[in-house]
Amino acid sequence: MKKDTIKSIVVLSCICLVVAILLSGVNAITDPIIKNAAANAASSAYGDVLPGASELEEITGEFPETVKKALKDKGGKGFIFELATKNGYTKNEIAMVLGIGADGVITKLDITVYPESKGSEADFEALFAGKTADMTDVIAGTTITSNALKAAVKDAYDVYYEYAGVEKSDEQKLADLYEVLMPEAKDKSGAYSFTAVELPTDAPASITSIYKPSTEIGYLMIAKVNDLSVAMALNAYGKVYAVYDLDGNDLSGDSAYDSVKSDAENAIPSIYEANNDEILDLMIKEEVISSASDAQKVDFSAVSSRVVAVYKLKNGNAYIANADGYGGVLTVCYVINSKGEIVNYATLQHSERDNEYAALDYGTVIGFNSYAKRFDGKTTSSIDDDTLLIAGSTFTTNATKACWESIKAANEIINGEVQG
Repeated sequence: MKKDTIKSIVVLSCICLVVAILLSGVNAITDPIIKNAAANAASSAYGDVLPGASELEEITGEFPETVKKALKDKGGKGFIFELATKNGYTKNEIAMVLGIGADGVITKLDITVYPESKGSEADFEALFAGKTADMTDVIAGTTITSNALKAAVKDAYDVYYEYAGVEKSDEQKLADLYEVLMPEAKDKSGAYSFTAVELPTDAPASITSIYKPSTEIGYLMIAKVNDLSVAMALNAYGKVYAVYDLDGNDLSGDSAYDSVKSDAENAIPSIYEANNDEILDLMIKEEVISSASDAQKVDFSAVSSRVVAVYKLKNGNAYIANADGYGGVLTVCYVINSKGEIVNYATLQHSERDNEYAALDYGTVIGFNSYAKRFDGKTTSSIDDDTLLIAGSTFTTNATKACWESIKAANEIINGEVQG
């Protein structure tokens, strides 16, 4: 019996070895074929993405990781880029060929490899056609993949601007400053997604454009000051907390820009003005507040934060914060008394579902009473990752953590200000 066992092990080992050798041989044969086919697919797209290109010259240099190849048309039609990214929803490689005309406008995006389960090549090709580096759209239901493609296209534009000898637009320069001006605006995929806001008819003449992040925690604005374009960051209160020129120089402390700061604050109302009484009615607790009319809005305007509203109550504060959850903006509210105890918690808004069967979507737990009860007896120092965790829903969990960290920081700042 022992000899039979040893014999079986030897036979199985030999079979495994032979199979491994065969697979290795097949891979050695097919891998070059697959790569050659991908290369042919890319090169065959050149004429489609940049019509009229006569003679292409390959550009060499230090490129972002997503830019695999860059070519310039000697006839002046524009540039062609071969791009690849693994930052989509499935984390499998998406390959594409991008054409950018001499005017800096995308002539066509041709996706040659698309492994994603949502959206389609045609959806994204239509999305990017005729756009420029500062395009801000995403396709509904494909936020992660949309942002991955946008990031790859932005990388291509960085190369384009370097080799085309043209100046970046103000919007593209602003995009380069997103992380400096509003680091908390990252969405669930770790990207920045800003949408242009229509200028109000009565907006000051100095304000040239306004952008709002998908997380709805404030605004970025571009303004002209004596022919110099500057970028301003406003929090959800509509208060300016940072001013930079578009080359990245910090002008926040320069009194020469006080006037344009005032223009910015007058250009658009604060985000969180509507329905505050209704929200606070949900949070009423006799020990901190007897009615919504008792609440006094705190001007928490000195910093960038995910906190969109703060209210001073009879014995504590109410904090409302936003973050990007699985299905969109997640809004939560904490009431914290003067001892640092969590008096109440409520999820005010969420879209943490992917289909009509809520029980199948782990993120919907955020709206259940059982989740709110986790905060009973908790303090600002005892809330930990386990308290906030929603099993099986990473994006929702990360959003709750982001909101809590901002609220905790705001509570420390405001209590310090009150005590001081």
